[in-house]
Amino acid sequence: MYNKIAPIILNLSKAQGTGAVYVSQPDAQKEKIAGKIFVLAEIGSKKNEGEKLLNFLINELEENYYQDDKILLIGKIEGLEAENIFEAALAKTNKSLNEFSRDYRLKLDPDTTSITLGVILGTKLYFSNYGHNRSILIYRRQEGYEIINVDNAAKDLKEDSDREKIKKNPKEINLFSSVLSGDIPLNSYFVFASESLSEVLSGKELVKIITKLPPIVAAEQIKNTLAQINYHVPFLGIIIKNTTDKSGQELGEAKTPLTAQNSISSLNYTEEKTETMLAPAGLVNLKKAGRNLKKFISLKKETKPKTNISESPFKQEKKEKAKALNLPSASSFLRPQKVLLKKGSRHFWDGLKAFASFLPKLISISFWKNFFTNFQNWFKGMKKKNMYLFLGLTVVVIALITSVSILSQNQAKRVEKESFNLTLSQIEEKEALLDSYLLYDNKDGASRVLNDIKEIASTLPEKEEYQKSAKEILSSRLSLLEDKVLGLNHVSAGDPLAVYSDLNLNKIQVASDKLYGYNNDDLWELNLSDSSATQIELEANQLSFSTYHPDSKTLYLRADDKIISLNSDTNNLKSNTLSNYNNTLNYGSIGVWNSRVYLLSPSENQILRYGTDFASFNKWLNDDGDLSAASDIYIDGDIYLLFKNGTVSKFRLGKKESFSGRELIPETDKAKRLIGNDDHLFVLADSNRLITINKKELGDYKPGEEIKQYLFSDITLDDISLASDGSIYLLSANRIYSFKVN
Repeated sequence: MYNKIAPIILNLSKAQGTGAVYVSQPDAQKEKIAGKIFVLAEIGSKKNEGEKLLNFLINELEENYYQDDKILLIGKIEGLEAENIFEAALAKTNKSLNEFSRDYRLKLDPDTTSITLGVILGTKLYFSNYGHNRSILIYRRQEGYEIINVDNAAKDLKEDSDREKIKKNPKEINLFSSVLSGDIPLNSYFVFASESLSEVLSGKELVKIITKLPPIVAAEQIKNTLAQINYHVPFLGIIIKNTTDKSGQELGEAKTPLTAQNSISSLNYTEEKTETMLAPAGLVNLKKAGRNLKKFISLKKETKPKTNISESPFKQEKKEKAKALNLPSASSFLRPQKVLLKKGSRHFWDGLKAFASFLPKLISISFWKNFFTNFQNWFKGMKKKNMYLFLGLTVVVIALITSVSILSQNQAKRVEKESFNLTLSQIEEKEALLDSYLLYDNKDGASRVLNDIKEIASTLPEKEEYQKSAKEILSSRLSLLEDKVLGLNHVSAGDPLAVYSDLNLNKIQVASDKLYGYNNDDLWELNLSDSSATQIELEANQLSFSTYHPDSKTLYLRADDKIISLNSDTNNLKSNTLSNYNNTLNYGSIGVWNSRVYLLSPSENQILRYGTDFASFNKWLNDDGDLSAASDIYIDGDIYLLFKNGTVSKFRLGKKESFSGRELIPETDKAKRLIGNDDHLFVLADSNRLITINKKELGDYKPGEEIKQYLFSDITLDDISLASDGSIYLLSANRIYSFKVN
């Protein structure tokens, strides 16, 4: 057994809200793989609401953690650890807690709520903290124990931010936004305590009890100590002791220091540090202030010792000797160093002037001629032996300088290469982390890591060939990773089903089992089997938008102020004029439901619903929203609006519904076509990108959250339409393609 765990629960019935200390008891196999879950919680709310929230929180966390399918893959997949599964479980629990509190209209007070959730797996500890609970490591050193407060300022600031968000929007609870992790040192202790426990129990008592007694006995001793204090507040805590090293060997209890002096010194040090760590914020430390005051008073009382100087019979003789030597007296500011500086200053300025006058000679041709002539004469006048020695020395100096230069360059290159390889290793570690995020479909976390990788990669140099080669390989890997994060799939349209080179088609529309194509002036029924087309005569032009109503088997087309209806079985045509049509307004696409036409009017921020006789309309939208960038409409009982940036909004009964439509990455401002079936929406985002968006809840995805993108490398998309078999017809340069979405 790697650790011993003991809970502390006292005065829980006196709590204004609800509290609990919970330690899971999984079977031996689960505990070996995934460890134990623990919860330390005080929830500020009504008791019945708090109990509901607390029970739901514990059950949901256990289910999300222990029932995760990937928990059996720990140690088999590189980079997958229990911490990853715990983070994913926390995210799911946060989401479920939001939905649960929203469904049952439960509220909690963020100022009086403190929750710690964690997992202890062997010697490893993972936990997330919200509120005022203390996280304390009692670390055993050779001379005693040291207290380490694991909480930090950055975490406090994050919690303050989360608390403000909960106050502003209590329906959106985000309690656990970060996870702290690490190993519990051998024979050390980790204590999670409520704020009341850490304030009432002194540091000396806490360390003395926990380090001298087994955890279960220590918990009982702490409760007995607290029970003697008449405090009407709950005290909660968890004591965790690491009793086994990583090799599985059981460790004995901590021995006391051998000497009394070491024991007292260690205990005093631990007491002072513990009291400092556990002291409430803003409390004046009177002991420390008194100690500083005593030190100040003792310094005031100290006086410099008097020095008695006896008169020397040789005093006058020494003075006369010093005067004769012209030395400065002992009381003079003119010390020997200053004398030397004063004497040398004149030489310094003379030398500086001489150097300044010599500089112009360096650029004089005559100077160098004389120099080389003198050097040549000097060299010729040398004896042969000295000449050979001089030449040999010159060669040695040149060789030495060259060698040092080469070594310096090689050293610099080696350091640069090591730094380059180290950066690549950091990127590979980030890539493994990104893969683990993608494994749990955490797109936000993966996107953050991808940005970090790009930032690190931008610092890599490209001077040497190996650097250029490595960066090219890295760029291709980053491109693949970015596609994974963004959900981008590079696809090919393949061969066209039919080609209509002479028709100048702008748009297509499926009606029953038929496919129609049209431009501004003409409408054709297309036969894909032989690329033939049958023109349908119209008494209208300026065709712009179309939609199909399967219940009535009618194809609707808008031609300026007219709605043309075509029965797909009989090809019978009917034309109706829209009443109160204003040519100055920028009307958009149309949709049909229950034989009523809905006309999108972006300039009015409105959807106009016409009666079956088209004689009048009413404004369907009740919400005040900005529809100026709306580009298409799709109706299946609910109304979906597509905006130019690729986002989709959902409306029901004239009001906007919750639909997690997200902006596309890469960004676009050319999204223009929206179609759909029972499960998905399909968006023509730009000239080569097709998007699928889930309409219904799909696994962990809410409606609108699951987005897949398909990039066509070989065609430019003009329009799309949904076939009856679920495939999508693509129009590109008068060619019709078929594409099956996975």
